[in-house]
Amino acid sequence: VTLEYERVAPDYMTIVGSATPDREKAKARWRYKVSKQHTITSGFLWYRNNLKGAEAVRNDHYRPEISLLTKSLFGRRYASTDISYKLDITEQNKDVTARVDHIVNLNYRDRFGIFDSDSNVGFTSNEYKISPQQKSHEYTFNTSLNARFHRDSYILKPNLRLGVWTSRDELASLSDKIYEYSLGSGIEFPAIKVTSDIKIGHNKLKKEGGTDSLKGFARMNIYYRPDFMPGLKYSMVFLRAVINDYDYDVNDRDFRESSVSCGINIQF
Repeated sequence: VTLEYERVAPDYMTIVGSATPDREKAKARWRYKVSKQHTITSGFLWYRNNLKGAEAVRNDHYRPEISLLTKSLFGRRYASTDISYKLDITEQNKDVTARVDHIVNLNYRDRFGIFDSDSNVGFTSNEYKISPQQKSHEYTFNTSLNARFHRDSYILKPNLRLGVWTSRDELASLSDKIYEYSLGSGIEFPAIKVTSDIKIGHNKLKKEGGTDSLKGFARMNIYYRPDFMPGLKYSMVFLRAVINDYDYDVNDRDFRESSVSCGINIQF
């Protein structure tokens, strides 16, 4: 069981970390293992804005949710399903229901020979109760495939990612859609303690509130665990390179960014 409470003032500012100002929230989450194969997770989130009453409208959000995880489905060792349901109710000034969202998602994971698969099918229903009253329905699907090949001196791990994902901030009523296809691969050299991965792809971001964008990307990471710091529990030297090419609906916002970084992570 986890319990959280948070209150962030409207004029809150920080130069380290991040927080959404003018928010008060309470969150509870409970996980219960029914058996070796079944686990139920339930939760509830409430948050509101307009803490000082300076705005004309106060929005309260209520989000109960429940999910059921089933392992070893159909007698398959690596097969599992996770079906979840979320309800999102938005109230204005504590007396008017402005919006009701129903969100259902079915996740299926399995292993077929050398391939690991992870797929999701989602359904979202949005209903606006105040003017202009309207309803909308959306379906999403995404999948990823991963493989693992062992050789004498290295391990190769190619992966494919394809579909539509939903991005929704915990303290926001809007949800964005990400359409992506990408191809990548990881490679490990156990003898010399080096791991690396590379990924290239393209995605489209459709924002419920804001500007849509297209992005082509490529990234590479190299990690090395040295032996010259044996007294430390964990240490790693890393090198990262990233290229992002953004294309916005508003043309004058288009830009391209490239970055290379290196450093060391230490855990005592």
